[in-house]
Amino acid sequence: MRNLRLIGERRRLFTELEVELSSAIVDVCEVHGSIGSDGEQRAFLKEDGCVVLIQDDILWNSKLSDICNSGSSGWFDLTFVDPVLVALSRRGAIVSVLDDGEAELVGEFENGIAAACWSPDKEILALITSAEDDEDPSKTKSVLLTMTAKWDILAEVTIERIADD
Repeated sequence: MRNLRLIGERRRLFTELEVELSSAIVDVCEVHGSIGSDGEQRAFLKEDGCVVLIQDDILWNSKLSDICNSGSSGWFDLTFVDPVLVALSRRGAIVSVLDDGEAELVGEFENGIAAACWSPDKEILALITSAEDDEDPSKTKSVLLTMTAKWDILAEVTIERIADD
């Protein structure tokens, strides 16, 4: 960490409503533009798969686990990819949430999602999942997958597995 340099700091004060929700929150993102009205809005992803959009008060909430087979746990990422919110689950679900709170299942990876990260411009999603090994079907291999925000696959590469799950 010797070469780590702090280039900026950002602080914010949570409202009482946000603190009330915080016991089960796994991710928070700020929402800009077309999802809502003027003013600062934040979307919260709770561990049970509930997405809550607030602006001084709760505008809507959406239960993601109702539309996918992944169950209600394992949600880990919520990102605003204009004009929708995108939620990811360790169990493999990718769900988009529209501006009125309506959720739509984009797809599911049957072996789950181990890790995921959006590019800074939110145009590309890189994720790691696993797939059945071609040579030995009883084993799995790790796969790095990149896709656009429109869900077109750009590349799929097998990567060396560093540790077992």
